[in-house]
Amino acid sequence: METEKEKKVNGRPPLTPEGGKKVNYYLNRRHIEEIKKRGGSKWITKKIKEELGEK
Repeated sequence: METEKEKKVNGRPPLTPEGGKKVNYYLNRRHIEEIKKRGGSKWITKKIKEELGEK
């Protein structure tokens, strides 16, 4: 009797229930350093949620 193998999905699994997508933006080096100091993508996500009025 043969067992079916699980199909492996390529790539990194989503880190949030909604999923996510990697994006690239061209920014001034000074702005990049400030973003890194403030927490990187988590800080950006927090600010976007604040602007949209989300929790």
